[in-house]
Amino acid sequence: MREWKIKRLVDYWEFNPKVSVNNNKEYSFIEMPDLMPGNKEVLPSRERKPQGLTKFQNGDTLFAKITPCLENGKICQAQGLKDNIGVGSTEFFVFRGRKGISDNDFVHYLLKWYPIRKHAESCMSGSAGHQRVPSDAFDSIELPLPDYLESVEIANLLSLLDKKITLLRQQNHDLEELAQTLFKRWFVEFEFPNENGEPYKSSGGKMVSSELGEIPEGWRVGALENFISIKHGYAFKGEYITNIENNQILVTPGSFKIGGGFNLSKFKYYNSEFYPEEYKFRSNDLAVTMTDLSKDGDSLGFPALIPEVNGKILLHNQRVGKVIVNENLKYFFYFLMQRREYRAHVVGSSTGTTVRHTSPIRICDFKYIFDEKVMRYFGKVVEPNLIKIINNISEIQTLIQLRDTLLPKLMSGELKVAREEKNAAVD
Repeated sequence: MREWKIKRLVDYWEFNPKVSVNNNKEYSFIEMPDLMPGNKEVLPSRERKPQGLTKFQNGDTLFAKITPCLENGKICQAQGLKDNIGVGSTEFFVFRGRKGISDNDFVHYLLKWYPIRKHAESCMSGSAGHQRVPSDAFDSIELPLPDYLESVEIANLLSLLDKKITLLRQQNHDLEELAQTLFKRWFVEFEFPNENGEPYKSSGGKMVSSELGEIPEGWRVGALENFISIKHGYAFKGEYITNIENNQILVTPGSFKIGGGFNLSKFKYYNSEFYPEEYKFRSNDLAVTMTDLSKDGDSLGFPALIPEVNGKILLHNQRVGKVIVNENLKYFFYFLMQRREYRAHVVGSSTGTTVRHTSPIRICDFKYIFDEKVMRYFGKVVEPNLIKIINNISEIQTLIQLRDTLLPKLMSGELKVAREEKNAAVD
């Protein structure tokens, strides 16, 4: 096995490498919110002209230099850039492998290694809430580092895991999108299957007037309270809430994605076992946000199905509601709670300015159109997709745990890459 040599990081990678641009041309643009902690890659969200922005290329690693973005793990590799060039936030440092010396992917994983991140955090300076890493923070660091070929081998092993994670996430996105499309087809366009299996409305199905507009004959307008109730969570004590990982995850409003779904990028943990047993979530429970810290209520009222996370206990916090609903109807309400009409009702009836609040009563007051037979059939059709999503999430967490266990051992040289290890990762 090749011996690692002590090298200066400034000689091992390229820092803020020069990228030539045309100031009159628009380029792929990546902003700070595009970077998802835990993801390897980040894709552009739109295009912008390059004046005053950070420039980079496909394969470069974008490293958030400002608090709390760095502490939150916003370190991602730019990909999908039009014409191989992108522009982005001035709060990014850009890192690239040095030709013939280091590999782009290895540099990416090196930057995610805990000692490198913690060193950067320790160098931060500036006023509270606006601290930044200085550009010379890495200049004095010397480390034992592999040669180019071994850096490629290490990066390939970790990249195999990240590629599998990305594929599973994309599969989950596609499965959920299919179910959302079906919901719209059946409950907005009214093209659910009639008794002959044909699309109801376009096959001449009778429509009748209602307070919400024309609806299929036999359907009715009602409030959510006719089908669901919402249980408040428990007031877990702040002194036991921690960022240090343990076996108990506290489900908070930050656990919800904007638009709906469970956010797996960052967890809060609870370091006490003294709480009522009834405030433990079960896998696939339906939950909803009751509080939002953003002025616009970005996630207020959105739903999530509770996943399994490496066998951990997920706790029902007071700012989150547990939706009590018949299992056969649960998936209908999961997608209904993502609809813009529902969102407008929840945000419009919320209270507070800096912090927005809703309540079980306000949520359950929302009126929609219902046909229980079609709702149950919808749940039966989409259930395999949503169970597959839950299973994929569990597999993703296992792969993340494996990647995050291997990364420090590979970066430090404690673990060497052998062909058998690479083949095992593929399997």
